Amino acid sequence: MRTWLVRIGKVSLVIGLLLIATNAVLYFKGISASFNIADSSKDQFLLISFWQIGAGLAILGVAVIFAGERS
Repeated sequence: MRTWLVRIGKVSLVIGLLLIATNAVLYFKGISASFNIADSSKDQFLLISFWQIGAGLAILGVAVIFAGERS
């Protein structure tokens, strides 16, 4: 179980860092990268940037790695 937690944490950390890097590259190209988590057919827009999702995944990954190594 311990090794699986560390592996899942590392994968989550890498995906989070890749999303942050992708957002940075697209920002310098002048493109806005975001997910719409609301219903666009009803003209509801709740946009979340890639860096916010990446930061959440990276923090979660660090926490899971820490929990896996402590157990």
